[in-house]
Amino acid sequence: MNKKEMSDANSKRRLVKIVREICADEGIDFNSFSYDWILQLTKESKSMFIYGYQFPSNDAAAELICSDKAALAYVLLGNGVEAVQHQFFMSPSNLHYTEQSGNWAPMCALLNRHKKLVIKRNSGSGGSGVYIVENQGQLEAVTTEIFRTARSLSISPYYDIINEYRTIYCFGEPLLIYKKIRPHVTGDGKHTLSELVASAYNGEMEIADNRLDKAYVPANGEVVTISWKHNLGQGAEAELIDKDGEIYSQIVALAKKAAECVNVNFASIDIIDTAEGLKILEINSGIMMENFSSYDEENYNIAKSIYKRAIDRYFETH
Repeated sequence: MNKKEMSDANSKRRLVKIVREICADEGIDFNSFSYDWILQLTKESKSMFIYGYQFPSNDAAAELICSDKAALAYVLLGNGVEAVQHQFFMSPSNLHYTEQSGNWAPMCALLNRHKKLVIKRNSGSGGSGVYIVENQGQLEAVTTEIFRTARSLSISPYYDIINEYRTIYCFGEPLLIYKKIRPHVTGDGKHTLSELVASAYNGEMEIADNRLDKAYVPANGEVVTISWKHNLGQGAEAELIDKDGEIYSQIVALAKKAAECVNVNFASIDIIDTAEGLKILEINSGIMMENFSSYDEENYNIAKSIYKRAIDRYFETH
């Protein structure tokens, strides 16, 4: 990809388009650098920068804690906030930075205790580099693959997730809560799972759950979830949550408790519903709403109002 193609690709990010519109509406000067990856907004001689999806709303410590899955879990659990445990492991070549004498024994101990684990890069987003392991062979293969490109990883127990929710939290207020609906197809009693997926997703989606038989023919009306991941960037859909429902108030309470614990002001907070109740899965200090805002005009306007709130807050307080 040449420089022009790279610039064009970044300019197509919905965040860039939305921020340009906000600036035009509010009389804010807009400038950009590094292929639109750094945005500078200036109003009455005051400037703010947006780097990628990071707004200048949180302090550096909060940003770093949120970007480190294990650190976030340690902080939340250590302060009595319900969260998914993530245990940190440094790559063998970097173990001298920690007091660990080795990884294999404690990793195997976790596998023996929980029987099923989720292993991922300790930093990262979008659901990439996330694996389920159920035996030592898979454990060794996955950790070797992750350590090939990452300095650290985190391991957590596997949960049969009832639902996963995302909250966009902005200065004490949840501005958006939606449920993530995993990719799925509905059987007709005639076509195989593989054929149904190809038809439903125009060949752009594959069966991501290797426990499923691609040749299986679902019964008429049978719904089959084809991925265990809830990422919108990997085919999941967003469904807005009714503000009058009981689950809404529970999510709001837990999200606020977690945000206040790590002193984060503007973040997206992922919460899972499990047999043990609601738990914080992760907090992202970068506010990415690319897939959400692309669904329809209503979602686009919701995303725009949220970004506008963060921008207005900055100029009001600086």
